[in-house]
Amino acid sequence: MGKQVEKAVRDEFRIPDGSMVGPLPIGSRQQYIVFLPHPNAHVARTFEKCFEKGTLQELRAFLRRE
Repeated sequence: MGKQVEKAVRDEFRIPDGSMVGPLPIGSRQQYIVFLPHPNAHVARTFEKCFEKGTLQELRAFLRRE
């Protein structure tokens, strides 16, 4: 959460721009990486407010299959 963590994760895994990326192979598993603002940010910072309904459905479907 937050810009500093986002930059570190993007640099480490060479992730392109976007608030949600995946599924990506990380280790031996497929994973999604989702970026949200810092909890104290003065902007929308919940999944429901940061992502469109279709994007949330995709992420939820992925999480349910695990």
